[in-house]
Amino acid sequence: MRFCRTMGFEGFPRMRMAIATDPSQRAEATGTAGAAVGGGPRDVVERMAAHATAALAETAHLLDATALDEAARQIGAARRVEIYAVGNSAVVAQHMAIKLLRLGLHVAAPADPHVGVMGASLLGPGDVAVGISSSGSTLDVLRAVEAARGGGAAIVGVTNQTRCPLARIAGTMLVASAPESPLTGGALASKIGQMLIVDALVALIAIRFP
Repeated sequence: MRFCRTMGFEGFPRMRMAIATDPSQRAEATGTAGAAVGGGPRDVVERMAAHATAALAETAHLLDATALDEAARQIGAARRVEIYAVGNSAVVAQHMAIKLLRLGLHVAAPADPHVGVMGASLLGPGDVAVGISSSGSTLDVLRAVEAARGGGAAIVGVTNQTRCPLARIAGTMLVASAPESPLTGGALASKIGQMLIVDALVALIAIRFP
């Protein structure tokens, strides 16, 4: 707050809005960082593709292979899997749910966070709850995984932050690169890293539980 006021703003929301409406920062505000630097359509596409490619490579480098293998083992052997996410991360959750359903697993990805918490409260030993949150601090996701853990379910976290509340709840953590900032929510780079984790999980499950 002191920094914001020193910069001439009443508080953080006003400063964030000023940054977001600055033409030089508009790409950040819309989650298209690196795209609006000038040039034609092909330049924009190539810059975004390069940014996404870098995020994929960094995720592959950062990903803990032991944790990935453990998550695949838990999910593949689970009696039931529930996936919790809101906002842009919900797209990743739906992607994961569809892929696991194709493998014949009993899986759900509730769109309503209240329904998610109710479902989580019914999970128990032998079940797996997956929490997906770029920040790792989304309250609706944390409430659901806490309820699932209380019943004895295994918890798998997918996030873009190494230190976050989700990491303190999840038994197994899978971290993608390119963490989001307050101005880059839903950026392609952060979501494509999460998608890589999901697809790697599904591939391992398919190999282990054909």
